[in-house]
Amino acid sequence: MSQATACELLQVSRRATLAEIKQSYRRKVSQCHPDKLQARKASQAKIIEAQDMAQELRRAYELLARLKKPLK
Repeated sequence: MSQATACELLQVSRRATLAEIKQSYRRKVSQCHPDKLQARKASQAKIIEAQDMAQELRRAYELLARLKKPLK
């Protein structure tokens, strides 16, 4: 996954701060959380699709967070 793809997936700019990236990640992943989908009586297919999306969001967040953290 490239940085541009990760930014697009999380809907942040390339110049976003780590705090903005984290906020966007949490907002997006909460929308596809399985418990919330079950509460809305979503189909099993939708829940599986949401789990896949959550994994993609996690990968995007990890990539951008790693790029934004200062080197030690």
